[in-house]
Amino acid sequence: MAKKSTPTKIDMDVAKELEAALDLDLTGADDGGLDMTASIDDFEAQISQAAAELAQESNKQKPVVAAAPKPAPAPVKQAPVKQAIAEPPTSLRPIDPPRPLQPEGLKPANDERQKDYKSLLHSLNRRASSTIYWMVGLVSVAWVAGAAALADRLVTPSIWAIRSLDDALARPGLLMLVLATVIPIALFWAFAAMIRRAQEMRIAAQSMTEVAFRLAEPENMAQDRVMMVGQAVRREVAAMGEGIERTLARAVELETLVHTEVNQIERSYSENAARIRSLVDGLGSEREAVVSHAERVRSSIAGAHETLRDELGSASDIIRDSILNASTKLSMTITSSGDTLIDGGNAFWKDDVRRGKELGAKGIHYMDIGTSGGVHGLDRGYCLMIGGDKAAFDRLEPIFATLAPGKGDIEPTKHREGRNPTSEQGYLHCGPTGAGHFVKMIHNGIEYGMMQAFAEGFDLLRNASAKEGLPAEYGFDFDTAEIAEVWRRGSVVTSWLLDLTAEALAADEELSSYTGNVSDSGEGRWTVDAAVETATPAEVLTSALFARFRSRVDHTFGEKILSAMRAGFGGHVEAKKQG
Repeated sequence: MAKKSTPTKIDMDVAKELEAALDLDLTGADDGGLDMTASIDDFEAQISQAAAELAQESNKQKPVVAAAPKPAPAPVKQAPVKQAIAEPPTSLRPIDPPRPLQPEGLKPANDERQKDYKSLLHSLNRRASSTIYWMVGLVSVAWVAGAAALADRLVTPSIWAIRSLDDALARPGLLMLVLATVIPIALFWAFAAMIRRAQEMRIAAQSMTEVAFRLAEPENMAQDRVMMVGQAVRREVAAMGEGIERTLARAVELETLVHTEVNQIERSYSENAARIRSLVDGLGSEREAVVSHAERVRSSIAGAHETLRDELGSASDIIRDSILNASTKLSMTITSSGDTLIDGGNAFWKDDVRRGKELGAKGIHYMDIGTSGGVHGLDRGYCLMIGGDKAAFDRLEPIFATLAPGKGDIEPTKHREGRNPTSEQGYLHCGPTGAGHFVKMIHNGIEYGMMQAFAEGFDLLRNASAKEGLPAEYGFDFDTAEIAEVWRRGSVVTSWLLDLTAEALAADEELSSYTGNVSDSGEGRWTVDAAVETATPAEVLTSALFARFRSRVDHTFGEKILSAMRAGFGGHVEAKKQG
């Protein structure tokens, strides 16, 4: 099959010729100037030559198209249709009279040649409508329904007696009814296939005709496009000349402006140099004054340093004498072997172990007691966690029983029959020296975690009641004081800490008297150290301690809750904010 020239190949040839035509030397000639009139004339001549070459190439290709063999007549099949589409007969080529060339934008709006090749491909890919198949399907269903109705009226009484193929063949009426049902349906579908095939042939003929018309137009299209490109190039060259003139004028203006700015900068530089010179002179005199003042300050600091050193020396002597006197008095107080020294503060348990060994060598018992209960212990009694020698504990047990809160009105714990009764009274011998303060240290770590949980929960309730920045589902208006109160009645989280929280919120729901700067007394840090040393996971206790560190930088409502609880059970006052 002969290869035909397509609009795409013509466009590529036009682009190559235009690139060759536009390859002009605009940097200047030997005489240093540019003859715009001569350049435009040469450029138009090159474009005309390129158009003539394209026309000759198109004319050379036409006989090849005419010499293409026609397909031999054959039965209607899909393959011949495709060949006919690819090779339209030359007899379908339209004969148009010569028309004057005009720009692409001025062609009639109803010119069918303006269609792009996507629409041509779309027309080639059209398929016949499937409506005939739907109509035949509906008619077949109706025919089967009518045959079923007729069979129900004629042969229904005996149709249930059929048990084999011989029984069915013995009833010629039933066989005639089946044939009368199947044969017309087959004819219906054959007729539908013939109609569908006729539609496809009609569409193929239309597509072949349109392709034949399209294949006859490349030469006219190429001429129109070359004309349009030539006019566009002439306009661009004229615009380029005007742009060069405007650029030269602007360059002259810019040169004048630059000279003016340079003169102004020179004047400003001279003025600034004089100012800097006077400023340097002033700084020299200021430096001399600063040096003399620094000498006076140095002498004053040296005198103050001597005075402070003397005062610190005398103060250290006084402190040393006081410690020696206190040690002497303590030694005079504890002189008999078997005496007992009790530490009831929140000391570090490792210090208790060391002191117990030192005092034990002198025959003195040492007991460490972790005390919980806060400022309310004076009325309610103190929870005592005791470490030390068991004999010393037994001897001092009446004192511990007096300080402890006793059973009170708390319900007895189930299944405690036969266990240590002192824990129900509020005091317990936890083990050797150091055990009491170790248990109290863990107690305070748990306290940190519980308090942080309450603080974060109430902070979440408060933030969920915000009116801005939340999804529409958060339409709440929580009363945190009432929520704290209802949790006190039968809730799983009922505790003394919750009681203190409810009391603080009832007095001031905004907790405006607190800033949220939460301190730590050291037990939380010791708890984290013990968790590290024993390789025990303690995420909550560690996070609670770190939350207190952060509270000293950025305060939230939850941290105000922490401050309120600490003030409630221990009388702790918030530390003043640094800076």
